[in-house]
Amino acid sequence: MNSPYGYGLATKARALPGKHELLVEALEEVTRLVFNVPGCLSYVVSTLPAEPDAVFITEFWDHPDSQRSAFAMAGIYEVALRFHALSTDIEQHELQPLAS
Repeated sequence: MNSPYGYGLATKARALPGKHELLVEALEEVTRLVFNVPGCLSYVVSTLPAEPDAVFITEFWDHPDSQRSAFAMAGIYEVALRFHALSTDIEQHELQPLAS
């Protein structure tokens, strides 16, 4: 079955000590900004109950180019830099959606 979600990413990151709230705030800002970008189908930030200092981001786009262009935009790029400055142990995996 073809999925309308052509491209996805799953990212897990751990906040630096004492920076969890700032990390979550940065990700909330990304969420607000990215939903206005053409091609963004879903962008969800979650916590991991078993790892209180970790966050998990799942995003789906119509095409990889849409995702890359979004994070090159002013505003989103600066917040993405804050995300990287506040986090460690970042794991990112490309997803190939099969169904929705």
